[in-house]
Amino acid sequence: MLLKPGSTVPLGGLVLPKGLVPPGSAFPAGTELPAGTVLSAPCVLPVTGAVTGQLGDLPDLLGGGLRP
Repeated sequence: MLLKPGSTVPLGGLVLPKGLVPPGSAFPAGTELPAGTVLSAPCVLPVTGAVTGQLGDLPDLLGGGLRP
């Protein structure tokens, strides 16, 4: 869920200071939204590397690296 600029940021949420959506969210990277828009936790996907084509998680990284 998107929240209007100036809204309270919920736990796990993200504020878009420049209005551009970063990689790793439910929206395509570079999507333009009003500056200060708040992405709620369901809009911010866990960083798994799937967005960048890398599969794995922290234990994989510490155990020797991510798998392409």
